[in-house]
Amino acid sequence: MKQFRQFFSFLAILIAAISVGNLAKAGPPAVSDIRLISEKTAVGESREVILGVHIKLETGWKTYWRTPGDSGIPPQFDWSKSRNIENAQIEWPKPYAFDTFGLQTWGYKDEVVFPVRVTLKSTGQPIEANLQIFFGVCEQVCIPINQTIQMQLPSGHPEMTPDAALLKQYRTAVPRPLQSTENMTISASSNASLNVAFISPMPLDSPALILEGEEGDVFTVSSARIGPSGQSATFEIAADLVNRALPLSGRSVTATLLDKSIAVESQVTIQHDK
Repeated sequence: MKQFRQFFSFLAILIAAISVGNLAKAGPPAVSDIRLISEKTAVGESREVILGVHIKLETGWKTYWRTPGDSGIPPQFDWSKSRNIENAQIEWPKPYAFDTFGLQTWGYKDEVVFPVRVTLKSTGQPIEANLQIFFGVCEQVCIPINQTIQMQLPSGHPEMTPDAALLKQYRTAVPRPLQSTENMTISASSNASLNVAFISPMPLDSPALILEGEEGDVFTVSSARIGPSGQSATFEIAADLVNRALPLSGRSVTATLLDKSIAVESQVTIQHDK
């Protein structure tokens, strides 16, 4: 599976390179429109401001989540040339599953806003956001896009912008951290295989699971079963790991559970199934 995925990724990049070469004389392909947006008109006296990376796609095109799945290019954000920005924390809205030549990928179609929690170096001072973004867009071919976008946010009294509602919509869609006090649990165990169990206080419709481990690890859901009560689900996972010398038990993974009305994530330590 890993070799096939690597071949597919190489093929997609090759097709992209050929496509970009063929389109070079006609200018860049009009498959996306990207801009920086802000929740407020000025920085005010807060040390944190909310920005957003707004990507609009042409009909039929998609882009990817932080962990694309079997293929795809995860977006990469470089804020190093910005001024008065100490840290920029990307928030990832709930992704959707796509089937690409029999491979499952996670991402977005039509449009997406990646909210950004920006910490200022100097409170009350203006910022110059300079973002170098690299991401992939795909339809029948995949095209890598490398673009620089900028925004200035002055000092002074802040008011809500026309984009504040759009930012709020996508921030609400970000999977929330699962709290230990909730009546909802995610657990993982391994013996001959890796299994993840999810228990919910509400009925499940069609739950989906994304696991993330070390960079390069690939987890593929081979089966998913909803329990008799409709409030639990069990996933059997095929794990293709970079570090195969270590056992599965004891590893920490990020588990993101998605359903019609659920989007939660949790750090889970894989237990040995006795």
